[in-house]
Parts: sequence; C-alpha cells; structure tokens
Amino acid sequence: GDDANDGFGWDTAKRTLQAAIDEAVDGETIYVEAGTYAPISTDNKRVRVESLYGAELTFLDGGGTDRCATLAIVGIQTNSVLDCPK
Repeated sequence: GDDANDGFGWDTAKRTLQAAIDEAVDGETIYVEAGTYAPISTDNKRVRVESLYGAELTFLDGGGTDRCATLAIVGIQTNSVLDCPK
C-alpha cells in the first residue's frame, strides 16, 4: 500500500496502520492483513481495528517501547477496539 491511497479497498490500501486510523471516521472498521505493524495511537476515536487472520498472524510491535497501542488518553475512555477474532 501507500499512505497517499484512500484506503477503501485492498487495491488502494494504506501502507501503515496509523495512516488508516488517522483517516478513519467514527464508526469505521479498519481491516488488517496478517503481518507486523508499528505502534498505533487512536486517541479514543470510535474505530475498530480488526485482523482478518487472528492474533496468531497479526502483531503490533512496540520495538522495545513500553506500549504498542494507545487507545485512549484517559483510562476510562473505551471507544477504540482492537479485535483478533480467529
């Protein structure tokens, strides 16, 4: 993919998960292929990030950082969802 793409299909996929999150609007689901992705931050945006192939094949790699996903700024916020259904 390319982060300049619109991200609305596999032929026009974003290159990075963060770019897809940044472009997503509330209520959207971002589907990801199997692979390893860089850390993300959703800032409590009401989005769902869903792996097509489950947690066994889809990873967020923090690269030695303390956190690989920041879903909210305040601990009680719960709008963002990470899902690996397989």
